[in-house]
Amino acid sequence: MRAANQAEILRAHQRDDEFLKELDGKLQKFLSKIKNNKLTQWQSEIVRFVYFIFTSGSENLTLGEEYTGITQASIKNRKIVTIHARVLCLLLELFGERELLKIVDRLKQSAARSDDLNHKEAWLNILNLARLFIPVAVVFQKCMFYLMNSRFSISRQIAGIDYAKVFGMSPTGDVSWGLKFLGIITLIQCVLQIRQAGFNKDKDYDDAGQDHAGQLASSNEKVANCQLCFEAQPSAVTPCGHLFCWNCLAEWARVQSQCPSCREYLISSRIVPLLNL
Repeated sequence: MRAANQAEILRAHQRDDEFLKELDGKLQKFLSKIKNNKLTQWQSEIVRFVYFIFTSGSENLTLGEEYTGITQASIKNRKIVTIHARVLCLLLELFGERELLKIVDRLKQSAARSDDLNHKEAWLNILNLARLFIPVAVVFQKCMFYLMNSRFSISRQIAGIDYAKVFGMSPTGDVSWGLKFLGIITLIQCVLQIRQAGFNKDKDYDDAGQDHAGQLASSNEKVANCQLCFEAQPSAVTPCGHLFCWNCLAEWARVQSQCPSCREYLISSRIVPLLNL
């Protein structure tokens, strides 16, 4: 059993994402006609779940896997992965990171209401680190995939799912300079996220002794810059409510189908420009 290389895995996921975007657009039009706002907020998950049922959930290849000649397998055990592993992977991809962040945010709210100042500060520090670590870990896993052909995502790492080449030309095993460069850029993104989090934390401490007006001004300043380039003023918003400059967000959506902040499923057609800035 031969492991698929990064280029094949990326092409497979890009092919699947293109089809999912098409399905997502059709479902969005249908839901807008019937004016069902409750289902609209779950439309991405619905599309991915239905796609899973007819492909991996039925032990069939996805369109991307069939296109590149790869399949989900355990290279170490030299066998096709079980349906349980596939379901676990799907649930983690759909809800894992987002629900973890929600849990951390709820715990932070609970800790903030504590009367024990020492206990409160310790818990808030731990939860702030967790809030930082979760998205950084997701990005770092992608970095390891680009550089070392590690598993494509944390969800596949937990579920133990690799990709094996089953037909077509054999993979060369070499990592192209383009993928290496992408891995380095992704690593830089991890460092910038950590640095930005540290900057925000220091700023919070500096603002702690100021009056309410000073805190409000500081809060406005923190969101003044795009969280991707840290320079331009946000001019676009994702469906999940995160702000970025238009150029950064449009370029990001062209390459990846997830929000840079919360990893919510994102398609470029649902990016909303901000006017009158």
